[in-house]
Amino acid sequence: MVSNQDLIKVVFDDDVMKYNKWFFKANWENAEIKDLETKFKVLKIKYIIWINGTWKHGDWDNGTWHNGTWEDGDWHNGTWHNGSWEKGTWENGTWESGYWYGDFWHNGTWESGNWYRGAWKNGVWKGGTWKSGFWFKGIWEKGKWVKGKIYDSKTKKYIESTVPPNKCKWSLSYDK
Repeated sequence: MVSNQDLIKVVFDDDVMKYNKWFFKANWENAEIKDLETKFKVLKIKYIIWINGTWKHGDWDNGTWHNGTWEDGDWHNGTWHNGSWEKGTWENGTWESGYWYGDFWHNGTWESGNWYRGAWKNGVWKGGTWKSGFWFKGIWEKGKWVKGKIYDSKTKKYIESTVPPNKCKWSLSYDK
């Protein structure tokens, strides 16, 4: 595991990204990733296992997340196992469980968890609770829908709904 002390040394060493290949495959536990004050404008992480901590900002590529808080950044593939997503952009991957509080979901599979707000652009919803947000298109298999706005491609507007996309007869944005 990489400790917080190691993280500080790693993050602020300009050569670490170039020469320390272990950095990309490390298991991170109780760490905090912040904006970097070095020549690396955005931290880019590939193929790691994250175990608890706070992700402040950066690019994530194909790793596994276990608990913690995601404050901002871009997610590209991987598996999410519990935690809190505050804001950022999700592109592909599997969400196993956790709490979603905002921004953009662009494809992937939602297995379970609680969605509180944000925009769903595409993907497969397999279960969990949708509390509020914007549904553009995708496949709704099952789950609890409290309320939300569903895009109607005919009128090109979002319409408030208390039933999920697969139950809206007017919703042309639901993929069957």
